[in-house]
Amino acid sequence: MTIPKIFATGATGYIGGSVLDLLITTHPDWHYTLFVRDSDKGAKLAARWASVRLVYGDWESGEEVLERESEAADVVLRKFVYVVLCAVCCA
Repeated sequence: MTIPKIFATGATGYIGGSVLDLLITTHPDWHYTLFVRDSDKGAKLAARWASVRLVYGDWESGEEVLERESEAADVVLRKFVYVVLCAVCCA
């Protein structure tokens, strides 16, 4: 079985962080790449989940990063998806 590659935005938020915590705890062997806006937020995520890969950018200038990482991933989780996933996974 191929190990899924997950690309996610919104990991520093309450809902996104909660969903990722659930996913990483349930599937620690999956490969996770998280889009983060700055190194301070990235450091907190790296301390919380040592196995994740971080990429940096913002919504205006990070379009190239978002596109590249989305194409490389098997699953892309964006902010609006977290609400649906949280309702399904955490209910």
